[in-house]
Amino acid sequence: MIKRILLAGIAVGALIGAAGAADLPVAPRSYYPGVTPVPYYNWSGFYIGGNAGGDWANVSPTVALPLGTLGTVGGTISSSSSGFAGGGQIGYNWFFAPSYVVGIEGDFEALTNDHTGGAPDLATYETKLQYLSTARARFGLAADRFMFFLTGGFAWSQGQNTRTDNGSGFAPAGTVETKTIDRTGWTAGAGVEYAIASNWTIRLEYLYASLSGNSYTLPVSGIVISPGTLAVNEFRFGVNFKFGPGDPVVGARY
Repeated sequence: MIKRILLAGIAVGALIGAAGAADLPVAPRSYYPGVTPVPYYNWSGFYIGGNAGGDWANVSPTVALPLGTLGTVGGTISSSSSGFAGGGQIGYNWFFAPSYVVGIEGDFEALTNDHTGGAPDLATYETKLQYLSTARARFGLAADRFMFFLTGGFAWSQGQNTRTDNGSGFAPAGTVETKTIDRTGWTAGAGVEYAIASNWTIRLEYLYASLSGNSYTLPVSGIVISPGTLAVNEFRFGVNFKFGPGDPVVGARY
């Protein structure tokens, strides 16, 4: 009888212990054996910032000179210039932990490029670039607070061409004709960005843009000008403020 009572007590105790163990918290699982989760920077969110740098540009417009019954004769105006570039950007990043960043960005750059030179029609031509703007996608590879990225998309620009007649016979000497030139095209580039604080990043970036515009006729001289393809190379330094939580993400680092 005593043995039966002892065995019954042991069985009940075992059942109570099993039930209590089921209520205990479960230890967290590691990602993989030997891998410890660590924090890394979260690139997601809206950002806005400014930038400054320098650029150089090349364009070779052509001129078609009206010669009445003889038709037209053409020539090329070669223009190369460099200048200051400065403006701002706004964008959004999506961070796919632990290493990938996809984003969109738009920017606007004021340019100071100005070139003056002669042409086959005995006139002086001045070519100014006023601004360059882009709308791009960005694809980045993040290593915690560093991100290396490629970028590309659409570009548009505005400039101004001025012709001053020097006695060519197509217009009275001293005649000044000015035309605003709008161009559209594409852009591509690359850069590196670094998070110096939870909500602040700095970057170095290179962009190349290729843009073209429509031909036009100057009203006094009757000369037809084809703007040619504008090629812009730009290096710039930027600073961004990122909105939203700046706390790091916690995940597996290999």
